[in-house]
Amino acid sequence: MIRPILQTLELKRLPFARRPIAQPGTILVFQMPDNQLIAPQPPYTTGETWWKGPKLAYVVDNRPHGGDFTCQLPAAGDALFFEATVRFTWRVSDPVEVVRELIEDPEAECRTYLLTNLPTITRRHQYNEPAAAESDVQRTVGQRPLSLSGRGIRIEALHVGLKIPEARISTFQDLQSAQHEQQLAMLKTMHEQQIQALKQDRMNAIVTGGPQALYAFVLEQDPARGLEIVTQMQGLADLEKQRAIEAIKVLIDGDEIRAGELDGAVAAAVEGFRNILGQYAGPSGAPAKAITDTPAAGTPAAGSDGTGPS
Repeated sequence: MIRPILQTLELKRLPFARRPIAQPGTILVFQMPDNQLIAPQPPYTTGETWWKGPKLAYVVDNRPHGGDFTCQLPAAGDALFFEATVRFTWRVSDPVEVVRELIEDPEAECRTYLLTNLPTITRRHQYNEPAAAESDVQRTVGQRPLSLSGRGIRIEALHVGLKIPEARISTFQDLQSAQHEQQLAMLKTMHEQQIQALKQDRMNAIVTGGPQALYAFVLEQDPARGLEIVTQMQGLADLEKQRAIEAIKVLIDGDEIRAGELDGAVAAAVEGFRNILGQYAGPSGAPAKAITDTPAAGTPAAGSDGTGPS
């Protein structure tokens, strides 16, 4: 421990003595008769010392001194800590303040000051960024003097080295791996949910789209079934056409539809079905014949001679 107050001298007017002389790297602080502390520059001469009558003279060391220590400084989140090696230079900046406060261990006070202020800088950085945190410390406090308020001490140079402790490297890697696995699991879950939503939308579209949408989906999944799907679609279309023909035929046979009673659009539709029915539909206004009433081969159809049924 380096004490900044090197010596205390008691001064008397009598017997007459030479004034104390400050050696290189030191400065004199006088305690006057009214207990005021003064560090005169330039120092008092012998006559001034006798005339002003200071009671005490304190010899204060104002040379630069080095200090260092190791500690742990927190990374972002305060869960993990950098291993820090701190080196600094300190010196007395206000000898009167040092004497007034009777400073005994400036190095310890500088260490306390740095341990209080450095964590606010290192907490800005992630645990895997010791170099960035180190640069931030150097940029923020390493390039200017740091005065300890009310203590008369100043830190003039500072260097902080940061690294991940050897014992913590594997733990940190495991933590990073766990975080990555968690992120991947979350992304996988989100992807599966999106895929499921798309599938549900697709199924809804198939359900509401009818047989054509279903056949299109099957064909998309298995192009080799194209001929089978076309055949099924043609069969379905023929079946629907046959059902429509039979329904119209029943309505016409039962006199429930008469062409004269229909509006233009419906009459056109009925006429179209008449054309589809062909020989199974009678003349306009006449009841249609049953499909099973097809004449035998070689027998003329009723009305082929221009006369209607009796």
